[in-house]
Amino acid sequence: MLLCFQIIDLSTNKFSGTVPPVFGGMNALFILNLEVNQFQASDAKDLSFIDSLVNCSTLSILSIADNDLGGVLPLSLANFSKELSVLAMDYNHFSGIIPHGIENLISLYVMDFIGNDLTGQIPKHIGNLSMLQRLGFANNKLTGYIPSSIGNLTQLEDFYMYGNSEEKIECLVSVVALGLACSVDSPNERLGMTDVAAQMHAVRDKFVEFGVHGVKN
Repeated sequence: MLLCFQIIDLSTNKFSGTVPPVFGGMNALFILNLEVNQFQASDAKDLSFIDSLVNCSTLSILSIADNDLGGVLPLSLANFSKELSVLAMDYNHFSGIIPHGIENLISLYVMDFIGNDLTGQIPKHIGNLSMLQRLGFANNKLTGYIPSSIGNLTQLEDFYMYGNSEEKIECLVSVVALGLACSVDSPNERLGMTDVAAQMHAVRDKFVEFGVHGVKN
């Protein structure tokens, strides 16, 4: 009977312990919502439920946000169903890098990793996710530059990168956010040139403060 479930919503409870890998056997699963609980994980074995979800070919929404899940972020995320539209893993303790190949999940319109311990760089081809409306990497330990392909995310409305390891990233995020604010469809909602100039001056001053290599003078 469980194998026929399409929607499982256990959110906003006080469930604890590890998440069982049983969900991976539910071939018809469309939504799995485990957010706002006290589920725990610390190693690959505890995170095997994520690996098992690769078998769910119809999975569209996965939220495990606001739990106590740690350990290295499984590379199997990149092999999830291409039907996946929401991937919410924010406010946990995941470490490791953002899996290469995650940009192949071309139906995503929400990708949220805010508030983890991820390191490394944003994948170079993140711009392949042309349907993204929300992208959250804030409050991690990411370094490096924002890839130029992010300019392909024409549907992007919310982009969160604050609180990472380098001030340069936050400056570049400010430029991207400013560009988005200048390109909204409604002319009445676009920033005026006075505001644009003021914000660009603020970004310039921050770059000067930290020097061209992102190191304070």
